[in-house]
Amino acid sequence: MATHLTESTIEQFALEELRALGWETAFGPDLAPDGTRPERESYGDVVLKGRLREALERINPDIPEEGIEEALRKVLNPEA
Repeated sequence: MATHLTESTIEQFALEELRALGWETAFGPDLAPDGTRPERESYGDVVLKGRLREALERINPDIPEEGIEEALRKVLNPEA
C-alpha cells in the first residue's frame, strides 16, 4: 500500500527527528505576533531574532556586543 505524503506528515516527521536529536520544538502559532508567547514582530519574520541573539551570545561569549550585532545584521539582511 502506497503512503500518501502530505506537508503535515513531513512536518511531523521532521519535528520528531529534531526532538530525538535534543532540539526543543514549539507550536508556530504560539510564537506568532498575536500568539501566547510571541517571538515574531510579524508573520513574515522567518528568523526568531531573540533566539538567534541568545545563541550567538551563548556560543561566542568572548565576542563584544558590536560583533554580535554585526553577525545579526549579516544573517538577517544577507546580500543578494
